Amino acid sequence: MGPCTNVFFSAVLCSLLLEVKMESQFMARWEEEQVKLEQAIVKDDVGLTFDPETFAGLERVAGADISCSLERKEEAVASLVVMEFPSMKVLYEKRKSVRIDLPYISGFLAFRESPPLVQMIEEIRADKPALLPQIVLIDGNGILHPRGCGVASHIGVVTDIPTIGVAKNLICFDGLNRDAVKHKAREELVNQGDYFDLVGSSGKVHGAALMGRKDRKQATCNPIFVSIGHRTSLKTAVRLVSGCCTSSRLPEPIRQVDVLVNLRRGLRDEEADLRSREAVKPLGRQLPEAPCLDLT
Repeated sequence: MGPCTNVFFSAVLCSLLLEVKMESQFMARWEEEQVKLEQAIVKDDVGLTFDPETFAGLERVAGADISCSLERKEEAVASLVVMEFPSMKVLYEKRKSVRIDLPYISGFLAFRESPPLVQMIEEIRADKPALLPQIVLIDGNGILHPRGCGVASHIGVVTDIPTIGVAKNLICFDGLNRDAVKHKAREELVNQGDYFDLVGSSGKVHGAALMGRKDRKQATCNPIFVSIGHRTSLKTAVRLVSGCCTSSRLPEPIRQVDVLVNLRRGLRDEEADLRSREAVKPLGRQLPEAPCLDLT
């Protein structure tokens, strides 16, 4: 190798070492913060503004998600949708492009992705308090997390709003195994609302595998994974998420934020545009257009 090649590889090595050092510094600080957040999580129905048994008084349920660009990891789209319960009429929706400069480190996704969503929730609290959601479904995990504090719990504690984690894929830790859970789902999850607890090797219940609305064309069971975020019990979380699955395996607030993310990123524009305008008919009637739309 010539001198230029040696200089190139030395520069690459220095860059990698610097990146590892920065990640270690972030991890040390984030681990400490995550421990404090986990200790602040309330894992029961506390301070709810509705009856957790009958859902009487529940009028506004939100969905929140953030999606990063596959090509440019620092570019992302955050979206928030507030829906009327139980009609699932859209009351408010907002999406915005954001820049995320923090690194991706496995297990610490919340520190990278929660700030834009927290900001959007606080903007509603300040500018449109009548539309502030009573509970928020987060596309991600709550206490179903190696350190018991995923993005749903993180956002719940920081905003002090009840949250629920709704994940499309299972995160494996504490003995949880995808193949075993998939096999059990095929055996036990038949109808919408069927679920079983996700129990780790430690004996701890981390969440639940839930059957959403099953498409008649769907040959196999494809559950979603529900977990406590903050200020809600697992029982209430499962029942509410199931009740929001009016048109697909996903609860409608999560489905709608996925639509907004795809619209902004330019992915599947025609499909997303169609889905965002199609009538949701859980009560057998067509719902009107959303009265409040913020697409900044």
